[in-house]
Parts: sequence; C-alpha cells; structure tokens
Amino acid sequence: MKSWKTTVAGIAVAIVAAATALGYITETQGTAIMGALAALGLAAAKDSNVTGGTKQQ
Repeated sequence: MKSWKTTVAGIAVAIVAAATALGYITETQGTAIMGALAALGLAAAKDSNVTGGTKQQ
C-alpha cells in the first residue's frame, strides 16, 4: 500500500459495489457513485508523474 488515498478510493468502490449487489442502493446510483470514486482514485494516484513524466520508473 503505497498511497492511502487510492486504497481508500478502492475500498469505497468495493463498499458501493456490495451495497448495490445487496439492494441497498439502485444500480444507477451505484454506477454514478463508483464512477466518481474511480475518478477520485485516479486523480489521487501517486504515479501520475512516472510514465511519460519527469521521473524514472
């Protein structure tokens, strides 16, 4: 676990997926929430400056 931010976003996506599967929220709501959480997780990724960026891998 190198970045707690992406880990938290991943766990949140898993929780929303479980809530959708168990019927606590609708599929439409789950899809919208998971899309937003995935975007936040990608934005928080710490390797955004590696490939094609300024640092070596």
